[in-house]
Amino acid sequence: MRRRLLFNRDGRQVASLTDLRDGRRRYDRFRVDPARDLLRRWNGYAIDEAHLRQMADGDTVRLTFTNGETLSTTAGDFRRHGTLFDFQRGRQVCLSLAYWRASGEATADGAEQLAFALDMGG
Repeated sequence: MRRRLLFNRDGRQVASLTDLRDGRRRYDRFRVDPARDLLRRWNGYAIDEAHLRQMADGDTVRLTFTNGETLSTTAGDFRRHGTLFDFQRGRQVCLSLAYWRASGEATADGAEQLAFALDMGG
């Protein structure tokens, strides 16, 4: 498995992209803090559009929170349901929490309800 570090346009490491043995890729973002990273306008989380372009629809996007909880989805869900925006920090795509799932749950385009409570702070 090959792992590459991904950086934002300011040069800060924000994630990694791992080539998996089955041919797919996994985007991992660590130390996600809901109080800082949750985009309340869309009630979701975002990734850089440039990083999304490097992934196929079936590739996994996984967030690991500071408390150890994880959420995952697919790059395809970002493309189908995401909202493109740019707050002067580069183009990003936000995906509502409705399309994320706790790791280990069945994947179904928004059909599964999240099975845990995530403290969003505040």
